[in-house]
Amino acid sequence: MSNWFENNPTKTVIGHTFVVAAATWAAFFFVFDENKVKLVETRAEKYQAETKEVLARNSVLLAQRDLLLEENKKYLRWLESTPKTLPFYEIELEKLNNKVESLEAKLREAEKHSNNTEKPINPEEAVYVYQQTLNAGETFIDPKTQVVLGVQKIEYELTAQTNISFPDGSGKSSSHSKPGDSWRFSVGESKYVLVIQTLDWVAQRFTGRVHEVK
Repeated sequence: MSNWFENNPTKTVIGHTFVVAAATWAAFFFVFDENKVKLVETRAEKYQAETKEVLARNSVLLAQRDLLLEENKKYLRWLESTPKTLPFYEIELEKLNNKVESLEAKLREAEKHSNNTEKPINPEEAVYVYQQTLNAGETFIDPKTQVVLGVQKIEYELTAQTNISFPDGSGKSSSHSKPGDSWRFSVGESKYVLVIQTLDWVAQRFTGRVHEVK
C-alpha cells in the first residue's frame, strides 16, 4: 500500500485535499446550521418575552382606563347636582325641553278642542267681523275702526307683549296678554270688541279679531 502512495503522489495529494475539504465543509455546515437554530431560538425567546411585557402593560392600562371611567362617572354625577356648572345646565335644559314638548302637545290639543267647540258669533250680536293672522312683530289694523294691535315675541307659556292704539287716540300695553283677552271700544254710536284670538308659540303667529256688537 505504501508503494502505491509513493508511486501515485499526485492522486494522493488530490484525494487527501478532497477529504480535508469535505470534512471542513461538513464541520462548517454543522456549526453554521446549529448557530442558525440557536439564533432562531434566541429571537423566539426574545419575541415571547416582549409579547408577555406588552400583554402585561395592556392589562395595566385597561385597569387604569376602567378606574378613570368610574372616576369620571362620579365627577359627572357630582357636577350634575352642582349649580352653575355645564352638566347641571345640560340636565336643566333637558328638563325644559321635555316641558316645552309637553306644553306644545297640550297647546295642540287645546287648539283642536277650541276649533271643535268654538261658539260661532251670532249675527244679531256681531254686525261687523274682521280678523287676520299675522307674524309676531307685525301689526294688526282693522280697516273699519282703525284700531291697532301690535304683538311682539310670543313666549312658550303663550303670553306676549301687546300694544293697542284705539281710534280715540288712547292706548294700552300689557306684558302678559294671552289668547282670549279682549278690549271694548266705541266709534261713534257703534261698539266693538278687539280680541286676541290665538297665539302660536311654535310658528310665532297670532290672530287678531274685531267684531261689532249691539
